[in-house]
Order: sequence, then C-alpha cells, then structure tokens
Amino acid sequence: GQKVNRPSDDPISSGILMDLGNRLKSIDQFSSSITKADSLVKFTDTALTGITDILSQAQKLVGTINTGSTDPTMRQSAHDQLVDLKKQIVDMANTQMGDQYIFGGAISDTPPFNSANNTYAGDSTQLTIEIAQRTTQAVSLTGDRLLKGTSTPADSLPNHGSTDILQTFDNLIAAVGDMTTPSN
Repeated sequence: GQKVNRPSDDPISSGILMDLGNRLKSIDQFSSSITKADSLVKFTDTALTGITDILSQAQKLVGTINTGSTDPTMRQSAHDQLVDLKKQIVDMANTQMGDQYIFGGAISDTPPFNSANNTYAGDSTQLTIEIAQRTTQAVSLTGDRLLKGTSTPADSLPNHGSTDILQTFDNLIAAVGDMTTPSN
C-alpha cells in the first residue's frame, strides 16, 4: 500500500506480493486442515481407548467364568453382560465427529457397523489431508481393518490384525450360554 498501489506501479514487486498472498492463503488452508485432522485423531483415540477398555472388561468377565458354570443365573448374567459389551463396542465404532462417522472411511454419513449382523457399511478408504504442498498424511482408521480383521494388499494401508472382533464376541456369547443353554 505504500510503494505499490496497483500492479502497474511495480510489476515485479506486484508479482512477489501476489505470490506471498497466495502462500499465506495456502498456509492458512494447511493450518485449518491440520486443526481438523488433530480433532479427528483425538476423537479416534478416545474411541479406541473406549474399545480397549470394553475388551478388557470382557476379558475379566470371561476370566471369572472360564471354567464353565452350571449355574443358569450366572450364565445368563455373563451372557447379558457380554451382549451389552458388544453393543458398546459397536456404539464406539459408530462414533461421530460432527456429522461424520470416524471409522466409515469415505462413506462417513452412514453408521459403519450394525450389531445385529456384524456388517460393515463403510469402505476401506483411509482419509488423508494435505499438510504441506504435495505432502499428505493419513488421519483415519477404517472399521473394516480395525474390527472386522480385513487385510489390505501388501505395501498398502496398514492392517490392524486379522481377527473379526465382532464375530469373536458372538462366538464367545454363544460359548458362555444363557439361562437355557449350557456353557461350552
């Protein structure tokens, strides 16, 4: 505003000023993306911590009944607790940040998990953000690799184990039995 008021005042300086302005806008965009990614990572960390805590509760519960129980009331109680813990895992896996389901991949407007039939409604697209010019960073986990044990091609996205946690919970619930079904 002092030396250059119009591009014709000093074309070289005008070009430099316009380039600086564009760079500042890019930095603002990168900063905004990083802030959003930080929030997403914090939501994901909270959900993963919750899932870990639920799995620990299930492990403790199963440890108390691992020798098999002939008491139908104890079996029913353990059965009901495991059913509730599985529902909690599905609820954590359906965590939203705003209106976006964090474990759904690119399909973020539909709950990724259904506890009734263990289906995954998301996809395997790992979300990334641009943190600098031509530099991206992954900021999400997908539920299929996290809870369903889906593997990815070698040298692709990371795998997080091969165990279908939801099916394993169903198998555990069936093995524990209930009021009318003996423990296996």
